[in-house]
Amino acid sequence: MFVDIITETRFAQPTANFSEKLFQAIQYQKPFIVVAPPKTLEYIRSLGFKTFNDYWDESYDDELHHGERLAKLFYVMHEVVTAPIDKLRDMYEDMRPIVEHNLKVYKEFIK
Repeated sequence: MFVDIITETRFAQPTANFSEKLFQAIQYQKPFIVVAPPKTLEYIRSLGFKTFNDYWDESYDDELHHGERLAKLFYVMHEVVTAPIDKLRDMYEDMRPIVEHNLKVYKEFIK
């Protein structure tokens, strides 16, 4: 699949968090959508990783209402998984610097 949809165990809580599931996507150089508490993408970026707001709407990360955040996530997932394969191939080539950057940051992070 083109994108990893990472579903964290915790979703309806006020504190951003992520698990080793994110690192699996990064190791395989895959873009990701994170189904997690609000501000999780912000937290991920604060550690030096890059996310994919240039390619799809990541405003779901700022949504505090859990139901609304989930609805925004479903919309983003639908847009990505229904995109034509040629568009996804071109998109991946364009985002290659991001996934390579994330792998580099990950390797430094685990030292």
